[in-house]
Amino acid sequence: MKKLICLLCFLFATHTFYGQSEGALQLEQIRSFTFSNKGKVEFLTFNERGNRIASVGYGHVINIWDANSGNLIQSLQGHEDIINHLTFSKDGFRLASASTDGTIKLWDLETGREMQSFNNPIHFKQKAAYFVVFSPDEKHLYFGGKNAKLCRAEIGSKTLPEILFLGKFHTTSADISPDKRTLVFACGNKLHFLNFATNEIEESSSNGGHYINDIHFSHDGNLLGGWSQEGSLRFWKYPNHKDNWHIPAGDKDYSYVSFSADDQLIAHGNAGNMFKIWNVKTKKLELVAAGHQGKVKTLAFSPNGKYIASGGYDGKVILWGVNFKPQEEPKEEPKPEPVVVEKKETITPPKVLTSAITPPKIETPKPAPQKSLPLKEEPKIEVVAEVPEPEPKEKIEVVKEVPKPEPKAEVVKEIPKPKSAYAVDLNENGFVKSINGRQIRIIGTLNISGNQVVVDTWDDGEVDGDKISVFLNGECILDKYELLADKKRISGTVDPSKDNYLIVYAYNVGPKAPAVAAIAKDGAEEDDKIRITADYHYCEALKIVWE
Repeated sequence: MKKLICLLCFLFATHTFYGQSEGALQLEQIRSFTFSNKGKVEFLTFNERGNRIASVGYGHVINIWDANSGNLIQSLQGHEDIINHLTFSKDGFRLASASTDGTIKLWDLETGREMQSFNNPIHFKQKAAYFVVFSPDEKHLYFGGKNAKLCRAEIGSKTLPEILFLGKFHTTSADISPDKRTLVFACGNKLHFLNFATNEIEESSSNGGHYINDIHFSHDGNLLGGWSQEGSLRFWKYPNHKDNWHIPAGDKDYSYVSFSADDQLIAHGNAGNMFKIWNVKTKKLELVAAGHQGKVKTLAFSPNGKYIASGGYDGKVILWGVNFKPQEEPKEEPKPEPVVVEKKETITPPKVLTSAITPPKIETPKPAPQKSLPLKEEPKIEVVAEVPEPEPKEKIEVVKEVPKPEPKAEVVKEIPKPKSAYAVDLNENGFVKSINGRQIRIIGTLNISGNQVVVDTWDDGEVDGDKISVFLNGECILDKYELLADKKRISGTVDPSKDNYLIVYAYNVGPKAPAVAAIAKDGAEEDDKIRITADYHYCEALKIVWE
């Protein structure tokens, strides 16, 4: 019996996918790799040959896997903070990494040693590096990040990196066109194009969305695909980047994207513990795949297009087999032609009145059709006369009864129901156990006097779009507020007869989780602030204590 249960669990785990492709796209789980330090998988990528997968997470460790066996080949250690991006060299012997610690490192994969390290230039105390790519000749590295810069460093040189661009927002992602003429990078909600021949940078118009988190060229170089912070896939024609469109595709937050080898599919994460695959040509959803027990933010198609690897916050990398047979639309188009011909041959007489006007024009000069026309009109007149005579009186009475349901103002009463967007789970003592399934963590106390709590809140880090809701016990006293550098005052009434808690819920986070807010009592000094955080897994809380 245990073996049967295990077998059923395995079959369910390896086939938890579903979609709208009518069988055109199918995935099959091949194997999974467990992240060595059991951390969240933030990013992964294949090498050019497709036989190696590099992945990173919250453990500051780079893991290199054998894609064929699933064995861990080596672990690279040297970064002191989250690693955000990896890039293999063409020959697969070197790997570049970008980290929140503000360094870009080049690794020798034959020895597993660090070859060189560059510091991301600091701007307004910000140094986190979000991306790194090799130049077409692989003699330089291009990188950028939270410092809003695009930098270039010469491999093997001890000279400081050269600053090519300084913007107003984070530079989040970059890619090089297949023709090796252009490097495109994202800064805020705009794309920028660096021409390698002239070193000139052209800026695109706003894409109409929020931060662009990831950007990639299609393999044929005709299209750019990206992910925008508000939860949409973005597309631009290349080189005419003014021609763009988007698809609302997932949740608000960052994600990575990947084109299939034939550019017919594009995949993205940030759909809970699932990822989605879309048909690029039809702009329709092909499949939603579930197999992780945590969020999926990163994935990559293999170079040969036969596989796709996904990384989850459950600490696993899963390799899936891809079977895609696009529907052949051209074969369906010529089919209507013979059908139309058959209809003209057999059904032309009754369709003379509704289809084409040309047949009556041909018959009008003949005397015979003139007699036939009134015969065809007569039955119509009779039908029209018969229908209104018996029914109009009854219908009028029905019409009088229709307005009676107007007191369906109950529908209007249902409009405020969206306020229940927060599912607050209370225990027997009235303590909030969770909000929308997110667990509550008590991190400290807030001392007050009286039955009123009055506090100020503001962004305790960089103002990057963090949006929070604040709860006093189970009541929302600040809803969907975007944190600013200026303080926002909030207040509420507490019940001295029971325990009271001030809870911060992350309605939205900026480019990087978690949302970070400062909480301070009315009139408190800056040093007395309490730093409180929240993301899509948990909410932090303060217990209110009377002085």
